[in-house]
Amino acid sequence: MARVIVQPGSGSTRDIALCYLAGGKQAAPALGPDVCIVQETAGSYDKVGDGGVFDYTDTVSWAKEQAGGFEVGKLWLIGFSAGCQGVRTQILQGCNADYVLAIDGIHLPISGTPQEYKTAPWLATKARADAGQCVFFCSYSATEAYNFKTVRASLQQLFGIDPGCFGPPTEPCVQGSGNFLVFGSTQAGSGTPATEHTSQVNELLPNLIPVALGKSTLGGGGGRRGLLYVGAAVLVLGAYWLWG
Repeated sequence: MARVIVQPGSGSTRDIALCYLAGGKQAAPALGPDVCIVQETAGSYDKVGDGGVFDYTDTVSWAKEQAGGFEVGKLWLIGFSAGCQGVRTQILQGCNADYVLAIDGIHLPISGTPQEYKTAPWLATKARADAGQCVFFCSYSATEAYNFKTVRASLQQLFGIDPGCFGPPTEPCVQGSGNFLVFGSTQAGSGTPATEHTSQVNELLPNLIPVALGKSTLGGGGGRRGLLYVGAAVLVLGAYWLWG
């Protein structure tokens, strides 16, 4: 369990972003200098304590202490790869974040019925997004997975997305509507398996944040071409396999 302040932010009231595994550095320019950003790594992201993640309430309190004290405005949960488990864990802990970004890391078991804790948090967050209570973005790449379904197959099972719908990081394939969107992005064979995965946090994530904030348009790729407007809205891995 380790957490660092990527940037303290500024102001008496600050939005705060809790990033799991990676994404803090990549998200900072898009979030802006006023947002407090915390990045956390853990041995296991699917539990709290004892080698797992800190409870989000503890991390928020810790960040306020470390950054000089402030009132919390909007709350972001951002997970990349295995860090999406950290996001899922905080949702299970009762965290109703204003923005939830799960970047290339939602996995379901290869066979059988998934355990409820692996599906219910994502379905509940989608329901919140559909009701206008938060923004929920997911992404997937063409990265293969071992021991679990790929992210794109998992998102197809959860949300009915087209698993073959891709575009480059600057024009990903966009599926969904309103505050719930799924982005399919691939390097289309131009990178290694590892960079196919890490391009999601290094290239795609910074493009998604302005869309989540309603400040930008982004879209293209396979199924839905052209621009999509959302009004309401790293750690380079040595290995490229993902965790469920």
